[in-house]
Amino acid sequence: MTGKSEWLLDAVKAANFPRAASAAREGLHGAFACPLIAGGATLGVIEFFSKRIREPDPRLLETMATLAGLIAHFIERTRAEDELRESEEKLRLLADTIPQLAWMAGPDGRIFWFNRRWYEYTGTTPDQMEGWGWQSVHNPHVLPKVLERWQQSIVSGEPFDMVFPLKGADQQFRPFLTRVSPLRDQEGRIRYWCGTNTDISEKPTPLPRC
Repeated sequence: MTGKSEWLLDAVKAANFPRAASAAREGLHGAFACPLIAGGATLGVIEFFSKRIREPDPRLLETMATLAGLIAHFIERTRAEDELRESEEKLRLLADTIPQLAWMAGPDGRIFWFNRRWYEYTGTTPDQMEGWGWQSVHNPHVLPKVLERWQQSIVSGEPFDMVFPLKGADQQFRPFLTRVSPLRDQEGRIRYWCGTNTDISEKPTPLPRC
């Protein structure tokens, strides 16, 4: 292919058609082909055949070339979505295996995602944590200060760094070092806040197993 749509009067006799023998066996003669091009790359070729020898039809060829372009963009978009989905799955796997509690919030500070470790530690469910539900696992005496500091970061766009207790599934509070950083777009606007909570309580060293 030349990168452009091509019309063959008789595919059986075309010197540059690699499947001429197959076309002859099926009684196919008239043919035209349109490349599937997207992003400057050729993704494939779509071919059409007829049992009759037909003179070139520029309007038909143009129409089918447009259709081929739409198909190519659909394939490209589907591939991009598959790649994005795979990347998201890998990121989710990584986030669920780290020892820290992790979460993401929108520009307004509303948390929309927690990793699995968060739910394991707090003993909560996604429905309970929806919106600002995370406040339920904070010490009520310390929460006002946490909210004040968090609001300051949301307004200023500066990272958040603070130590405060979080309640576990056993109803015990343990101190966590919390760090939150903004993720910005090319214009510098905050798209997400990414936060981690690291348990800094002293724990007894487990005895080695025999």
